[in-house]
Amino acid sequence: MDSGSVLHTEGRLLPAIQASFAYDPGAPRTNSGTAAHGASRINGAAVSSLPEDQRRLSVQGKVGSDGTATGNLSFTHHSPSGLSRFTARVTCLEFDEGRTEVSGTITKGETASGVVLDGKMVAFTLDTEGEQNFSLPRIGPGAADCGGGRADIVPVTQAGFHIR
Repeated sequence: MDSGSVLHTEGRLLPAIQASFAYDPGAPRTNSGTAAHGASRINGAAVSSLPEDQRRLSVQGKVGSDGTATGNLSFTHHSPSGLSRFTARVTCLEFDEGRTEVSGTITKGETASGVVLDGKMVAFTLDTEGEQNFSLPRIGPGAADCGGGRADIVPVTQAGFHIR
């Protein structure tokens, strides 16, 4: 698959790996986290297995009593293009009626094509109630404000996330 190709699955178009790691400049970085409806923690790992494509997202994070988000996340993507992966330090968490926005700073990572991701901001949107899913990562300065991941989502096919 080249960087302009897409994966067709369940009626949705998902961009190839290079597009899912595209750099996205945007708003300045923030380090805040908020919790709605009493939620203050997220834990879990979710796998999305699609034909010739597997993504795994693991998140452990919490919002402290001072509103500061802490934790870690990791993401791997096995595709026909190869293996892309990164780990990040959580800097922002927001919980809102079954949806969680998580952002962080990549501590170590690389795409299948060899693009180094270290130091870049990353954000995901997780749907954590009912049929769980997660977004493809948004990478770049706009990711730090808990604005969420990309609009493209993948279904959770194994395991999942737990909110407390």
